[in-house]
Amino acid sequence: TTTCGGGEIVRTFTVTENFPIGRVSVGFVAAHARRDDLRVTLESPTGTSVRLLDDGIPGTDFRNADLFLDDAEPVGLGNLRGDQDPTAPYYERRARPREPLQAFRGETAAGTWTLRICDSNPSTDDGAYERSLLVLTPRYSAATSGRWTYRVIGDEPLDFVTEPLALYGTDAVGNRTADPTTMLVIIDNVAPVITATQVVSAVVYTPTLRVLEGTASDGGPTVYLRVDVRTPTGEFYSEPPERSGRAWRYDLHPPIAGRYLLWVTAADEAGNVTTAGPFEVELFPRPIVHLPMVAREHVPAPNLVVERIVATPDNVQVVIRNIGDRPVTDEFWVDLYIDPESAPTGVNQTWSLLGEQGVVWGVTADALPALTPGGRLTLTVGDAYYRAELSRIDRPLAEETQVWAQVDSA
Repeated sequence: TTTCGGGEIVRTFTVTENFPIGRVSVGFVAAHARRDDLRVTLESPTGTSVRLLDDGIPGTDFRNADLFLDDAEPVGLGNLRGDQDPTAPYYERRARPREPLQAFRGETAAGTWTLRICDSNPSTDDGAYERSLLVLTPRYSAATSGRWTYRVIGDEPLDFVTEPLALYGTDAVGNRTADPTTMLVIIDNVAPVITATQVVSAVVYTPTLRVLEGTASDGGPTVYLRVDVRTPTGEFYSEPPERSGRAWRYDLHPPIAGRYLLWVTAADEAGNVTTAGPFEVELFPRPIVHLPMVAREHVPAPNLVVERIVATPDNVQVVIRNIGDRPVTDEFWVDLYIDPESAPTGVNQTWSLLGEQGVVWGVTADALPALTPGGRLTLTVGDAYYRAELSRIDRPLAEETQVWAQVDSA
């Protein structure tokens, strides 16, 4: 329940060795009911500060943190799905931190490093800080004998660039290798570039639906693409989009109607990752269409039906259509029933007879020219025909609220 901005847990690491830093990695373990709420910052002895954890992606309410954070990891922090285990073995889930740890590169390692941990929403859930690990790697690493290593560091943006290396040895009195060992290395520290355009955001449910399209490019030969989908029931799955050169597109195959969240992730061969999203797609249940009655002794007349209802938390839209073969000449009433005790079945069955909430529209003569045969009229809460004195609606409407509408209701 520690608050951010002064009430953080403070953990310090005292480093006595003095060397220029080439790379910083951090392990972190905490038990918490909502990992999104954790905010963790690392500060170097010189005062440089890097935000390690601060998810910032709504709707990813997972538990616990068991992380090893390093800039070279291919998976971003925001792409980690599912709960994590804060018990041994520790630091199992590898990911890139919220901000790059390369901000510490070139600084001196010696001194006190400070880790600050807090809860960005302490009034909702709490948890326990368990342990942490600080790993500092020197910028240059060698040995006087035996095995040695050298880390190639790209201090500037390099996108799949080939660099030559010449390796020399020098002994204690200054004798240097006459003919160096040479090799070529490919440096790629630039993430792919992706564009993503949302094709639809709200539509009636269909088993296959084009929802996203865009482009992906990179300096290297290969870009890997993945679309992560969160279903209305909270489950996640991933699929590759269709590819054609740099262009890509993704068709959603929704199992049910509801609200879907989608993320697009592009990765290159070096593990650099770019993510776009979330994109929200709302699929409405397919309405039931009742066929008109056909009579042998047909009388030409207007015939008003409710063609469509679109209910959102803050408003309701009802579309009225004249499916008859004559224009509408008489003013009429429309009732909206919100969670009625039973379905409306006949005339003069206004909303107040069936439930506690409802909406009334009184459609006056000025709207009738729009209702020629095949014509439509769209009604919304608060429009010119809305009768507030006869209506009662508490907004926002809860999910799964049942809504009915009847035209010529009274």
